[in-house]
Amino acid sequence: MNFSDFQSREVCFFHNKKLLPPVRGCQLFVGDFYPSLLKMHELEGKEYNSYVSICQYSSIPQFVLQPHKKRFEQFKEWVSVRDLSIQRVDFFLDFDGIDLKTTFDDVKNARKYLLDIIGTQSIYLECFFSGNKGFHLLGKMGESFGATPAAKLKKNFELAMMLKPLCPSIDETIYDLARVRKLIGSKVHSPLLGQTRVISCDSWEEFNQLEQLIAKKDWSQWEKMPIKRLNKIEISART
Repeated sequence: MNFSDFQSREVCFFHNKKLLPPVRGCQLFVGDFYPSLLKMHELEGKEYNSYVSICQYSSIPQFVLQPHKKRFEQFKEWVSVRDLSIQRVDFFLDFDGIDLKTTFDDVKNARKYLLDIIGTQSIYLECFFSGNKGFHLLGKMGESFGATPAAKLKKNFELAMMLKPLCPSIDETIYDLARVRKLIGSKVHSPLLGQTRVISCDSWEEFNQLEQLIAKKDWSQWEKMPIKRLNKIEISART
């Protein structure tokens, strides 16, 4: 698990087959709070996947673990004001295609096109396997993408729409500040591939390693894979 990836973010859990309700309104900390959270009644013995908000916040309430109804009430209250405490927004392109190789080819093409569109900022983006059948292209947006979180997100959406005709596996359907993405380094219960993990996949060499991991279905090998941190985009945009 990449602890730095969930700091100052909302953490939530979704059942892999959407048979059970999501668990929302969580904040994780390094230490014994995280293991105790995973033993919550809603999660224990069930196949939930871990997600985090694309936003980082200046402060997130530590919602009660139990009872669930009380935590949900606290969560709803926080939702009404959370946008006011946003500090950073992730650049996020989600790729979900018919097969992994075609989808990864779209990722590589998108990075090439982004070099022409936003210049050297594109080199700060990192690609991660989503754990199922796609990839996330992630980075931390700097001020050049806009002065407000909403402006940054709009710029991200515009780039997704611009690239969609050239990279058809891009999912351009959901772009709002409440959006979540897979937690980097987390275990994924994939209906398609079995037990996998959100790992770095930033080159064809790493893609070949990914294919071998999927074929072997050996969780101990997934656990050994190193996890990269998100880079921050800071250089001024050309557009």
